[in-house]
Amino acid sequence: MLNLLKAFERANEIAERERMKHAQYHVATGLIAADGLKTVLVRHGVKTNRLVLETAAQYSQEQGLTPRRLKLEELFAASVMGE
Repeated sequence: MLNLLKAFERANEIAERERMKHAQYHVATGLIAADGLKTVLVRHGVKTNRLVLETAAQYSQEQGLTPRRLKLEELFAASVMGE
Protein backbone atom coordinates (compact mmCIF):
# COMPACT_ATOMS: atom_id res chain seq x y z
CA MET A 1 0.00 0.00 0.00
CA LEU A 2 2.86 2.35 0.79
CA ASN A 3 4.31 1.83 -2.72
CA LEU A 4 0.97 2.83 -4.23
CA LEU A 5 0.87 6.00 -2.13
CA LYS A 6 4.43 6.84 -3.15
CA ALA A 7 3.52 6.28 -6.80
CA PHE A 8 0.57 8.67 -6.51
CA GLU A 9 2.72 11.26 -4.75
CA ARG A 10 5.36 10.99 -7.48
CA ALA A 11 2.72 11.30 -10.21
CA ASN A 12 1.33 14.39 -8.48
CA GLU A 13 4.81 15.94 -8.33
CA ILE A 14 5.24 15.41 -12.07
CA ALA A 15 1.78 16.79 -12.82
CA GLU A 16 2.42 19.79 -10.57
CA ARG A 17 5.60 20.64 -12.48
CA GLU A 18 3.65 20.46 -15.74
CA ARG A 19 0.86 22.65 -14.33
CA MET A 20 3.42 25.23 -13.21
CA LYS A 21 5.03 25.19 -16.65
CA HIS A 22 1.66 25.78 -18.32
CA ALA A 23 0.76 28.48 -15.80
CA GLN A 24 3.80 30.50 -16.89
CA TYR A 25 1.79 31.50 -19.98
CA HIS A 26 -0.76 33.19 -17.72
CA VAL A 27 2.01 35.03 -15.89
CA ALA A 28 3.60 36.15 -19.15
CA THR A 29 0.28 37.55 -20.40
CA GLY A 30 -0.51 39.23 -17.09
CA LEU A 31 -3.56 37.09 -16.32
CA ILE A 32 -2.12 36.07 -12.95
CA ALA A 33 0.63 37.51 -10.79
CA ALA A 34 3.94 35.64 -10.63
CA ASP A 35 3.75 35.43 -6.84
CA GLY A 36 0.47 33.53 -7.25
CA LEU A 37 2.45 30.57 -8.57
CA LYS A 38 4.18 30.04 -5.24
CA THR A 39 1.27 27.93 -4.11
CA VAL A 40 0.20 24.57 -5.47
CA LEU A 41 -2.32 24.97 -8.28
CA VAL A 42 -4.30 21.85 -7.42
CA ARG A 43 -5.17 20.91 -3.86
CA HIS A 44 -6.13 17.39 -2.89
CA GLY A 45 -8.25 16.17 0.00
CA VAL A 46 -11.82 16.36 1.21
CA LYS A 47 -11.21 19.14 3.72
CA THR A 48 -9.49 21.36 1.16
CA ASN A 49 -12.19 20.81 -1.45
CA ARG A 50 -15.22 20.79 0.89
CA LEU A 51 -17.01 23.71 -0.79
CA VAL A 52 -16.59 22.23 -4.28
CA LEU A 53 -17.73 18.79 -3.15
CA GLU A 54 -20.76 20.17 -1.28
CA THR A 55 -21.70 22.24 -4.34
CA ALA A 56 -21.46 19.13 -6.54
CA ALA A 57 -23.73 17.27 -4.12
CA GLN A 58 -26.21 20.17 -4.24
CA TYR A 59 -26.23 20.23 -8.05
CA SER A 60 -26.63 16.47 -8.16
CA GLN A 61 -29.78 16.71 -6.08
CA GLU A 62 -31.13 19.75 -7.96
CA GLN A 63 -30.71 17.95 -11.27
CA GLY A 64 -32.42 14.82 -9.99
CA LEU A 65 -29.30 12.66 -10.12
CA THR A 66 -29.66 11.88 -6.42
CA PRO A 67 -32.92 11.81 -4.44
CA ARG A 68 -31.48 14.05 -1.70
CA ARG A 69 -28.40 16.10 -0.97
CA LEU A 70 -25.78 13.68 0.26
CA LYS A 71 -23.47 14.69 3.08
CA LEU A 72 -19.75 14.31 2.53
CA GLU A 73 -19.63 11.96 5.50
CA GLU A 74 -21.83 9.62 3.49
CA LEU A 75 -19.59 9.76 0.46
CA PHE A 76 -16.14 9.46 2.00
CA ALA A 77 -14.57 7.22 4.64
CA ALA A 78 -14.12 8.79 8.05
CA SER A 79 -10.36 8.38 7.71
CA VAL A 80 -10.20 10.94 4.89
CA MET A 81 -12.62 13.49 6.32
CA GLY A 82 -10.05 15.10 8.63
CA GLU A 83 -7.42 15.78 5.96
